[in-house]
Amino acid sequence: MKRNQKFFPVFFVLVCMFFVTGCNENNSSDFELNRIIQFGMWPQTLCDVTESELSLTGRTYDGNKEFSDKNGNRFVKVDSASVYGTGYTFSDGSPCEREKTYWFRVEPISWRVIAIKGRNGKMILSEKILTAAIPYCNTRNVRSIDAATVWPNNYKYSNIRSYLNEDFYQKAFSEEEQLKINEVLVKNGEDTTSSRINKFACDDTRDSIFLLSYQDLCNADFGFKSDADRVKHPSDYALVNNAYRSAKEGQGGWWWLRSPYGGVSYYAKTVWSGGNLDYKDYIDNLSMGLVPALVMEK
Repeated sequence: MKRNQKFFPVFFVLVCMFFVTGCNENNSSDFELNRIIQFGMWPQTLCDVTESELSLTGRTYDGNKEFSDKNGNRFVKVDSASVYGTGYTFSDGSPCEREKTYWFRVEPISWRVIAIKGRNGKMILSEKILTAAIPYCNTRNVRSIDAATVWPNNYKYSNIRSYLNEDFYQKAFSEEEQLKINEVLVKNGEDTTSSRINKFACDDTRDSIFLLSYQDLCNADFGFKSDADRVKHPSDYALVNNAYRSAKEGQGGWWWLRSPYGGVSYYAKTVWSGGNLDYKDYIDNLSMGLVPALVMEK
């Protein structure tokens, strides 16, 4: 005997504009969250090469010259290492010492998928501190731009934002890879900072590469459920560019956030070596590391 069957499909429609902020939207495609992907190239791991067998490519990273071998492998030479602390060692256990010459392999950057945002793509965050000695701002003085007061910790007019969207963007990604990076609206209002009232918060920006905000780092949906989730370790290359690294077990380096500190105009928020967010530092501190984020097509 046949039975009449009725089906009542239910459709759920989620409409959401993507903003880079500390929002608490549920992510779609949860199976991709927390996944590690490789995208772009950057000097990272210490290596041993013979300079006479290499050729200059004409490219530089943070002022350090790039070379290639006959097989197309690329290397960066740092002539005089700038090392923050004493007793530092590279990933292979060898000593990392000031003013010495070191070589680093240019290799794929590892990123963690921290959000899936519908048609806008996936937001990814570098797994490592990739470099340091990039000040948030070059001056602690208040500036005037287009007749407007610009505080030293204004992200829109910061040195670090320019570096990310110009130097880093051009050096880390090929033209083909750049086409896969979405320019997005980055929110910089008071609600993205650590202060309910923050007169140093700036206008929103449109960026290809950006730093995370204080509220992003408070967002469990982005994978930040505890201090340990915010710990980042400097690459070998970052260590010779003045990146700080803690000697304590389970801790890493210091790294910049885009959020201004609400109390003083020449401080910006940072992530401390143990992942603690209750820190800020001078905007010209050269030992703070760089942990870029971006949104790329799905």
